[in-house]
Amino acid sequence: MKKITVYFFGLFFIIIFNFFDATAQDSILFEKLNFENNDIQSIVYSISDDIDGNVWFATEEGVVRYNSKETYLYDSNRGLPKNTSNRIYSILKDKNNSIWIGSTNGIAFYNSKKDLFESILNNGNEIIKTNALGFDQKNNIWIAADNGLWICDKDKKLKNIIPNIRIFNLFVFKDAIFYTSAFGVYKLDYTNGKIQNKLLDSKINDATIIKIINSKIFLGTKEGQLFQSDVSKIQFEEFEISNKIFGFRIRDIEYKNDQYYFATDGAGIFISDNGLKFKRNYFFNNDGKNTITSNGVYDIYFTNDITWVATYGGGVNYYSSSKQIFTTIKHEINNPNSLANNTVRSILETDSGIWFGTKNGISFLNKSSNKWKHLLNSSDEIILSLAQNKEFVFAASYNKGLYKINKLNNQIVKIYNPKQHPEGIQNIFKVFIDPYGAIWLGGIEGKLTILNSDNSISHYPITDVKDINLYQNKIITVGRNGVHLINNKLKKYLKIKQFDSSQLKYNFNTINCVVVNNNDIILGTNGAGVLLYDGVTKQIVKIDASNDLSSNVIQGIIKYDNNSYWVSTTKGLSNLIFNSKKISVKNYNKTDGISSNEFNYSAYIKFKNGTIAFGGVEGVTIFNPKLIKPRKIKPKIVFEDFLLNNEIITDEEILPTHINQSDEIFLNYKQNSFGLKFVGVLHGYASKVKYSYMLQGFDEAWSKPSTKNFANYTNLNSGEYVFKVKATNGQGDYGPEKTITIKISSPWYASFFAYVVYLFLLIFAIYALIEVIKIIEVKKNKDEQIDFFNNITHEIKTPLSILLSTIEETKNEENLRVKSSIERINNLINQMLNFQKFSTDSSDIEISKINLEDFTSKLIQDFKPLLQEKKLVIEFENKFNNEIFYFNEDYLTKILFNLISNAIKYSNENSKIIITLYLLEKDKLGIKVKDFGIGIPKNAQKNILTKFFRAKNVANNQYSGSGLGLMIVKQIIDKTNGKISFKSSEKGTIFRISLSNFEQKYYVDSIQKIALKDIDVSNEISKFSEKKILIVEDNIELRNYLIRTLENYFLVYEASNGQEAYDLASKIFPDLILTDFMMPIMDGLQFSKKIISDINLNHIPIFMLTALHNSIHKKESTDVGIAEYIEKPINVSFLLAKITNTFLWQEKLRDRYVHQNDVAIASKNKNDNENDFLNKLENIILDKIKDEAFSLQDICTLIGMSRTSLYMKLKNLIDLSPQDFIIHTKLKFAKKLLIEGNSNIKEIAYASGFSNPKYFSTSFKKAFGISPSDYIKSIQDQKNLN
Repeated sequence: MKKITVYFFGLFFIIIFNFFDATAQDSILFEKLNFENNDIQSIVYSISDDIDGNVWFATEEGVVRYNSKETYLYDSNRGLPKNTSNRIYSILKDKNNSIWIGSTNGIAFYNSKKDLFESILNNGNEIIKTNALGFDQKNNIWIAADNGLWICDKDKKLKNIIPNIRIFNLFVFKDAIFYTSAFGVYKLDYTNGKIQNKLLDSKINDATIIKIINSKIFLGTKEGQLFQSDVSKIQFEEFEISNKIFGFRIRDIEYKNDQYYFATDGAGIFISDNGLKFKRNYFFNNDGKNTITSNGVYDIYFTNDITWVATYGGGVNYYSSSKQIFTTIKHEINNPNSLANNTVRSILETDSGIWFGTKNGISFLNKSSNKWKHLLNSSDEIILSLAQNKEFVFAASYNKGLYKINKLNNQIVKIYNPKQHPEGIQNIFKVFIDPYGAIWLGGIEGKLTILNSDNSISHYPITDVKDINLYQNKIITVGRNGVHLINNKLKKYLKIKQFDSSQLKYNFNTINCVVVNNNDIILGTNGAGVLLYDGVTKQIVKIDASNDLSSNVIQGIIKYDNNSYWVSTTKGLSNLIFNSKKISVKNYNKTDGISSNEFNYSAYIKFKNGTIAFGGVEGVTIFNPKLIKPRKIKPKIVFEDFLLNNEIITDEEILPTHINQSDEIFLNYKQNSFGLKFVGVLHGYASKVKYSYMLQGFDEAWSKPSTKNFANYTNLNSGEYVFKVKATNGQGDYGPEKTITIKISSPWYASFFAYVVYLFLLIFAIYALIEVIKIIEVKKNKDEQIDFFNNITHEIKTPLSILLSTIEETKNEENLRVKSSIERINNLINQMLNFQKFSTDSSDIEISKINLEDFTSKLIQDFKPLLQEKKLVIEFENKFNNEIFYFNEDYLTKILFNLISNAIKYSNENSKIIITLYLLEKDKLGIKVKDFGIGIPKNAQKNILTKFFRAKNVANNQYSGSGLGLMIVKQIIDKTNGKISFKSSEKGTIFRISLSNFEQKYYVDSIQKIALKDIDVSNEISKFSEKKILIVEDNIELRNYLIRTLENYFLVYEASNGQEAYDLASKIFPDLILTDFMMPIMDGLQFSKKIISDINLNHIPIFMLTALHNSIHKKESTDVGIAEYIEKPINVSFLLAKITNTFLWQEKLRDRYVHQNDVAIASKNKNDNENDFLNKLENIILDKIKDEAFSLQDICTLIGMSRTSLYMKLKNLIDLSPQDFIIHTKLKFAKKLLIEGNSNIKEIAYASGFSNPKYFSTSFKKAFGISPSDYIKSIQDQKNLN
């Protein structure tokens, strides 16, 4: 949300010095509602709110509901009845807290259970243009329309009470309806169907608004006239609060806190006191320095401490009274009577006024005249420190030394020139005057310098000093080299070792400031937060981001009272409060109304009247801490969406009523993964809301408070759960809990029949255990035979190695074939050597993802020469429904290799072999290998799977064998808890194998599991909590683990394959994608190629996660454009670091683009796709730069993207909205024209697509920091120098 800081020129200086008098402030900081989805239209007619705190807006294009974080549009496409126009003029909350709307052709009411509006139908004439709505004590709805006065009773039946005249407006007071028309002002009593219509005044026939406030009737007319009368005694008298109102239609009259608010169509908002005496006028100013974004104000609405303003052409403005505690001083463009530069480096209070040291010299604000005066006003005069002694102010310039300024006549004398004192400080950071009048200069490039009262200059060998103060009658200095104490009388100094970063083991670069409190020393560091040194106990206490401090980079510290310190940082302000040895921290940022989040060192002061000020990069923030009160309003939770499998549920069978109106949800056992989206409604402070939630029945404790407003749960057991969520207002105060009960039914396998089956399975398991014991007994005598076999294979390997080395020396086609065969024999021998390592323990098996179709086909291809030799054909059929199988790849190779090899050996010529893969229970793999060979004799079948056994009918077979092949298969199957069986006859043999699916083990092995508290994450990760991560992984448990881990830091979405992920990415536009390599339907490589070829998505970085240690896969991924290739098992800390670094790098690139103002320069850090896209977009804009009819929609059409896609892509690439990018491109083109110098500024403004030269000049200076005229002058000066 963009915040607009506003000032009123006539009141500006009064406001500032009101602070010095500790009085209330008149400054108002307005904010405009801006949203990515553009649901808030620029034309808004009316405002209301509901019982949940949502604010509703009646707009030109529908009704908008705003929950303080997001908007929801209700129009004819979704939410409004088809017979209701999108142009909504009126909106009303009735006595029962129901929302009503009035459009050009009728009225409708909001059905909160269905989350849509339902129209009120009339059998007769329809309502034509609703001008106003009201409700009486019986909750009848009254409608002022162009075709009369209507009533809608509690049964929702319409009746035209006063037909055929145009009713301008109405107001319901007690049982009477007061309304205005072209015939005058009327009062209507409607009791038991009887009408008493009384004319109150016929002369006032153009009243556009009527309100009854404090028992007085107020009228506002089309011409800006205002009238009032007592309700009991009707006699309208005209009154005037400002002659500026006359001629402008009065749209609304409101009253709050003893003030009347008058909304005008053309002159903004006028405010009077309780006696109708004019106080102020808030209006739009072209320089953007006033309160509101349009002078056409249609409605004013109050909720708690928020004032809402509906405008015509300016959208919705609002301000929070609690934010008005802070006042900001900023530079005003083209106004010399304001701060010279927004970057304020030092502040000093004198009797006559306030001195501000800036990047452009000194700005002095005179208390008596309320006028600004600028001294040393040039771009190279950076005033880092100010001090005073008697009638003089001393100003330290970073580049030019020290100035002495007479406070009475502003005469300036340079008293220290660094160039004349090479030993002394060259760049001054701090000027300090001690009790004896000596001037101390600290800074960089030189030694600590003292300008003594006798005009002599002395030095101490202390360098890099940031701040100087008094401590126990000694000088204390702080900076990059630590803390030093100096006794200037004795000319001695020492370094306080307690503050050495090496001894403290605190990681900080320098010390920016020092505050002394009696014997205590308080240090503000760059990197370690605040260090509190107790001068009595010699103990040091550290307060940093772990204590909820805004930042560890401290720029300034002010002691406000004995129990309170105010701290400025690079991320806002923090208030440290000490109570009974307990330290609490409260943080404030731009959301609270301060000028900026980044403050400067040395720029802080406590004024004599108790107010304090901090200077930063966007001006000065001034406030009185005593006026800051605890935020009373607490966020109320609203449920927005309920999701199953990442899809928002609208199915009425699952969700009969909207999630926010539901008390419980019933799900079947397959719907055991769901998510809830919720919002804590807290207008004006939405970014400060933090949520804590738990699922009772699953979570053991509440989640740690965070800004994440989405909860996701997967693979829950059957049962009843209660989801609870609460939200804090940013100051530790929680609003009410909101709960919903979720019931998941039990699956069929928890039924009575299932338990009967389990009993039979138990009996079978006992039988199986007995068989296993028998097998163990059989294995006892295997070792002796294995040792003999190993000795033989070792003897064979030696001559094979010699033979391989000989063949290597001569490389020809024949030798290569021989080498390939020898290597295959060598591999088989290696496998035999490992034969004794098989065991029943499968914990050491390395599991891979195997694509059975590809794997088996490639293996069959290796047997092609043998098949051709025996004229055999292999028929392969894959009936395994799952594309992926989880097993050890080497083991599966051995199993299939031996079964196929045996089938080929013992098959008759000109026959075939049939290989079938099929699905068994629990996702097990079934393998059937059938041959039509000689078969296995019955008397040999019982020993065929034992070691070294060969049947007699194959003893003389031409193919030799060891009898180990089937035994190895049996050992592997036993080790992996599989099964093998066979049937054989003289017509052939069928082997059947059952293999377990190790998907769970694959999940366990793929992650280096680390407890959440032990994961090492960067401090930077917290600012990316709104980033969307899409996890694409077909393994459910691995996917759920990644979700549970990453959702603590990001917004996480999931998909189980590439196609599903692509469809989801096209909807949510993730900021980063984590995808597995091997997946069904569409694998990770195909998915990545599809993303990168899609103009809407190709800016998204992709991380490839895989367990395949394969250089070819890695090269394919890199060639496609994968950002990172991460091998499993995944180290979560490493993964989080990679993600954080990627987001930080993107942030850096976006900043470079905006500040370098040139695609060519920024393109050095972007890929070709992104450069081509930005170049193409710029060329489209430049080609149509003079075409006023050319719109953003036209750009979207030409580029081939939707508005949402274009917005998301540009925000991700360069952090600019499409509209900002258009302005940015036009300004760069204008800069080019200025350099060419062939046209004047006005011509260049028009040539660059700006219809208003003044707006062009303002935009140019805002973008480049220099006005067009000054830029031309700088070009000419450069040419003269050359």
